[in-house]
Amino acid sequence: MTGRPPARNGSSGAPARARAPRVALAGGLVLAAITAGAACSRPRPRLTAERVEAVPRPNRTIEWGAIWGAARPARLTLTAAMAAGRGSRPVELRAIHDGEAVAFLAIWPDVLRSDPGGLIEGESDSDFVEPERLAWVWNDRSGGYFLRQTPTDFFAFKFRIAGDESACMLNGREGLFDVWLWRAGWSRHFGYAEDLRLRISRAPLDRTRARAYPLPGSREPIYLQWIADAGRPPYRDLPRPTEFRRPATFAIVAQEPTESAGDVLAEAVWENGFWMLEVRRALATGHPDDAPLVGRGPHRLSIALGDEEEGGAHFTSELIDLYLK
Repeated sequence: MTGRPPARNGSSGAPARARAPRVALAGGLVLAAITAGAACSRPRPRLTAERVEAVPRPNRTIEWGAIWGAARPARLTLTAAMAAGRGSRPVELRAIHDGEAVAFLAIWPDVLRSDPGGLIEGESDSDFVEPERLAWVWNDRSGGYFLRQTPTDFFAFKFRIAGDESACMLNGREGLFDVWLWRAGWSRHFGYAEDLRLRISRAPLDRTRARAYPLPGSREPIYLQWIADAGRPPYRDLPRPTEFRRPATFAIVAQEPTESAGDVLAEAVWENGFWMLEVRRALATGHPDDAPLVGRGPHRLSIALGDEEEGGAHFTSELIDLYLK
């Protein structure tokens, strides 16, 4: 979940307001933000995907004109995911489709862009690396490298594959979901969102990428498990160096994804205190690990966003009814 050209200023029509290796995706805060929404039972807002001639490939240029300008936005208020959380976050969500593919445009305020750039000491300009990308960092005291991950923003879409569509950590219901996870720290360098399945179960699960959480009002925990989609993901983990090379070095590198792992294209641009994220996927991929979006709908989804995922506020939406026009 390397290098990309700087974001192009193609979003002048935008409203003025509105790392671990993959195994670590079972980390509690990212998972909680997607599954533990305080709004599990709220009424569903409606999002209509307007029909367009062709859904564009995300490229960091927001094509307002006849593409996104014609799509009516759903203005949502995401609430704090955790019981101790405070505040809310507005999100403007739009959708389009062309009968073959669907795309979403999410816009939300974020004054502190959590993906600043920089050069790791000892790297050349051609090896530009973002601090939020995972890095092996040398520790003189231990005489070895440790894995560093700096907090980063994220955005996620969740679609039901099986089970209860409103399943979340708080209500104890079970389900299997298709999750598209974009992280500002590295997804934006690769052009893809991570395509995953999330299983929520009352029964114990294989410990591989699974974790148990307390279930409110019950003595039994709820189990959550991340499952990678089939194929090669958009990035590859690099092993811990066995000897000193430089003060810091890459821990992941981009690679061309294959099969279901490469279904979800995603690009984002940050401008004037707002993230604008464009995501595209085929309506029906033909892969059993993806939720198909076939027919008018409603297709139900929820979204989540994180502001510095390892230590900031996390916000989730209620269920959203998506209709294809």
